[in-house]
Amino acid sequence: MLEILSLSDNHLGGRIPISLSNCTPLIELDIGYNNLRGTIPPKFGHLSMLESLYFSDNHLSGSIPISLSNCTSLTELSTGYNNPTGSMPPEFGHLSMLESIYLSHNHLGGGIPISLSNCTSLIHLDISYNNPPVLSLIKNLSYLHFEGNMLTGSIPPLSNCSELYDIDFSDNKLTIKIPSHFGKLYNLLYLSLDSNKMNRPFPMCIVKFHVSTLSLSINNFEGRLPESISNMTQLTNLNLGTNKIWGTIPHGIGELTELTFLNLGTNRFTGSLPKRITNLTKLEILYLDINNLTGRLPESISNMTQLTYFNIGANKFQGTIPHGIEELT
Repeated sequence: MLEILSLSDNHLGGRIPISLSNCTPLIELDIGYNNLRGTIPPKFGHLSMLESLYFSDNHLSGSIPISLSNCTSLTELSTGYNNPTGSMPPEFGHLSMLESIYLSHNHLGGGIPISLSNCTSLIHLDISYNNPPVLSLIKNLSYLHFEGNMLTGSIPPLSNCSELYDIDFSDNKLTIKIPSHFGKLYNLLYLSLDSNKMNRPFPMCIVKFHVSTLSLSINNFEGRLPESISNMTQLTNLNLGTNKIWGTIPHGIGELTELTFLNLGTNRFTGSLPKRITNLTKLEILYLDINNLTGRLPESISNMTQLTYFNIGANKFQGTIPHGIEELT
């Protein structure tokens, strides 16, 4: 009896054979990364033993069949990078074993059905690059990607999603301030809100976040970068590029010694470069370009031996090139 069928990553074309629905012992079916067209056969709902079902990266269209909700053993469903329309069937709330749903880069609209909150095993939800979704709370979520939609207004409340470690709302049209309750998501490691429209004062609440990656670029944030950013010692990646942050770079930036990536470029920083920035000896990439920084570059820049990319272009630095800079090669 055939239990696992993987035809992925080939150049198979045509339609998905309806006869595959007769392979009722299947527990895994992977036909992703091909050139298949047409619709997902509704008769696949007969495959009641299926645990994993992958259709991603084809040219499939039509709606996602409601009948897939009969596959009550499903733990993972992937239809990403296709052309289905309509919305996620509310009947998916019956899939109590479901752990991962990947529906990114489709043309789905409507909302996430409230019934999905019945999927208490669900930990990964990726519906990025679709039409506007509406989030209903799913308490066990750990991975939430909504990037590339047309979300406006505020970020939906997530305070009950205490297991979240990865949140991405980048490339939307969000305008309301960053929720302070993110600071209570103690498992949150990755937060990206790049490329939104948060044209407002710099969010002071972020210094209470527990993330290791914080990306807020291309948002038109204004105001000073707080000295208390020195409390975010767990940061490894900090991206604040292309905003309107002004004032001096806080000396406390030198306390973020775990940083490997730092982007403060394309802002309105003034004053000299704090010498303590050279304490960031793990830093590999540093953007300080397109600001109004002045003064001399510190000789201790030679301490930053891990640097592979260093950009201070379009500033007003003076003096000589530090002798230690050749030690970075």
